[in-house]
Amino acid sequence: MVNIVKGIDIVREKKEHLTAEINELTVKPNLTIIRVGEDADQLYYEQACHRILGNIGFDVNSVVLPSTVEQTVFDKAFEQVNDDKDVHGILLLKPLPEHLSDEYASRVIHEAKDVDCFGQTNMLKIYQGDFSGYLPCTAQACLEIIDYLELDLKGMRTVVAGYSMVVGKPLALALMARGATLKICRSTTKDLAKECRDQELIISAMGQAQMIQENYVNEEAVVIDVGINPTEDGKIVGDVAFESVHEQVKAITPVPGGVGTVTNFVLAKHVMKAYKILNMYK
Repeated sequence: MVNIVKGIDIVREKKEHLTAEINELTVKPNLTIIRVGEDADQLYYEQACHRILGNIGFDVNSVVLPSTVEQTVFDKAFEQVNDDKDVHGILLLKPLPEHLSDEYASRVIHEAKDVDCFGQTNMLKIYQGDFSGYLPCTAQACLEIIDYLELDLKGMRTVVAGYSMVVGKPLALALMARGATLKICRSTTKDLAKECRDQELIISAMGQAQMIQENYVNEEAVVIDVGINPTEDGKIVGDVAFESVHEQVKAITPVPGGVGTVTNFVLAKHVMKAYKILNMYK
């Protein structure tokens, strides 16, 4: 097993196949991104989606609303995108401004277009043990990495650090469905190092820069670092102190260049899946 698990190595061949498949289509799959306001992190992700999915062959559009948009206007704009037959996937960038709620959007979003799984229908499926729809892209990216490493999760001692709706909760359910012996922790967990130290698989999605240190791991551990944390000098680091940890473990994903790269591919794969589902009923 290669110690440093790079996302590009996982997705390179799959991306080539997806590009070839799209090149055969006369109508390209469409992803429409909905952004409210000018948040720098959201702008960065939006631009990355345009670049990465556009290079694969997708049609990527953005609907941008001012940060002061009223709830009724936001809901109407979302509804128009949702009802547009030329749109195959919808990516709503969050968090929304404090005065807005995504309750209506999560309730009405077309099940097939919900490619990042924030809608109530797809989320309910996951909680019922039905994984035939979509997992949130980052959670699915973790599973793609696990599959790439050919890890047998049955009985594997696993810790998920973080319990958000975007990663921790759905990923925990997916791991348990595969037979993992699961422990869920948070940044507030007492003696987090002790809880992680004897685990065979450590997945950190806390959003706490370099919180996982070398005394949190063992030499048989596989570490998947979901964290994306900006530093004061403009760099991006993960939840794991990579330089001190990577020589102490069996395998580890870097930040950047690890989970994020796979997440972008998963988004593309989900949009292609949505395209096929929606065209099936035309």
